Amino acid sequence: MSKIQMWFKGVPTPMWVIALGVFVNIVFFSFLWPLNAIYIHNVLGKSMTVTGIVLFVYSLTGFLGNLIGGWLYDRFGAAKVLSMNAAICVPIVASLAMFHEYWTYVGLITVFGFVSSVPFPVLSALVARAWPTGGRRGYNYIYVIFNVGTAVGTALGGVIAQWSFQAVFVILACGYTTFFVIAFTFFRVYFPPVTSIQPSHTGQGNVRSRSLLRWLPVASILSGYGIAWMIYVQWMSIVPVYMQFINIATRNYSVLWTVNGITVVIFQPLINWVLRRFQSFTMQMVAGMPLFGVSFLCLALSHLYYLFVIGMLFLTIGEMLVWPAVPASLAAQAPPGRQGAEQGAVGSFAALGRMVGPLIGGRLYDTLPISTVLLCFALASVLPALLFMVRQKRQAITERAITEGTADIMSDALFINVGHVERQLLVAGNSHPSLVPFQMRLPPQEMQSRGQSS
Repeated sequence: MSKIQMWFKGVPTPMWVIALGVFVNIVFFSFLWPLNAIYIHNVLGKSMTVTGIVLFVYSLTGFLGNLIGGWLYDRFGAAKVLSMNAAICVPIVASLAMFHEYWTYVGLITVFGFVSSVPFPVLSALVARAWPTGGRRGYNYIYVIFNVGTAVGTALGGVIAQWSFQAVFVILACGYTTFFVIAFTFFRVYFPPVTSIQPSHTGQGNVRSRSLLRWLPVASILSGYGIAWMIYVQWMSIVPVYMQFINIATRNYSVLWTVNGITVVIFQPLINWVLRRFQSFTMQMVAGMPLFGVSFLCLALSHLYYLFVIGMLFLTIGEMLVWPAVPASLAAQAPPGRQGAEQGAVGSFAALGRMVGPLIGGRLYDTLPISTVLLCFALASVLPALLFMVRQKRQAITERAITEGTADIMSDALFINVGHVERQLLVAGNSHPSLVPFQMRLPPQEMQSRGQSS
């Protein structure tokens, strides 16, 4: 059996539905975002300063869209949110094809930035439901599909934009119509509303006080993730400017991102083999951040192009370790009814890093020697690693039950909520928390049968 067949072995059908949704959504989402700057500057005739402001607002609305998307998922479910989202996107992008005035474009693209970001936390939150015993493997699949879709979308968008920007907007409308059909059919079938067992109110005061402690590691993971994106985005902001300054052609910069996409796909079996050696998500995230730093050190060593390629290889392997681990880690800890909100926070902190990163990088690039700037970002990669390490010991223990597959004994559960276990009940009279059976979400018929047997 080939490595690719092994990689796809055992993937449940609902995961394929999510993968289809992720691929279609990201392909058409990627059609537009690389072309925004070109359209505003070249077609609408605005300065790069104005273009930068519009793109900042576009990213800001994406930040808000991720937060709201997670909140909507927790309250209305995936099918309703995704269907309504696609239904709103279609007339927006169709209007972009009909109206070409600057302020109309700014208004439409601002709304589109918000609405088009809503599906990402929804699709991410569904992974834990579709594959409750998959652990990090499910998020690795989505990460690979996301990267492949991004590569396809940006490539097709660039080719079509050379012919006609109006054609880009028309194809976008067709694409979101396709996404609406997928959400309205497949997602309604495979992800219907689920009745959940509500947590007991026994010892409610203790549970509430312990829930505050849970947010310390969650906040540290999200902060580290945002800073990691702030560092990563320098490869999209100051690195291409630096390459032009040392007379490396723009097409060679594009080749670096081709290397990125190919590495993500080809190295995935090797990364999966490596991940099986990690004991927790924390180790995986911490191991990835030094590779971010090494990528910048490669650039600081010399102006030779091959070092840029080597740096991109280190950066890509680092992101393959960090990016899937963050949503998987929070999914393993999320209490009932909070899966969407926490995945929305993941997307929002990534968007925040992408907003702040170019501002900080540009300021440093204008005021410091480039070698100093690169060393600053190499050293900065230590900070996310330290933040990732701020985790409760008990959470690492319960998380390991999923990552090592020991939760297979609970295969009849639709959800296995690991992080909620440790604070669900306390043993009376004991000052130390004890682990109790997993809090699970079960299908309604299973809930009835268990209630009758008890």
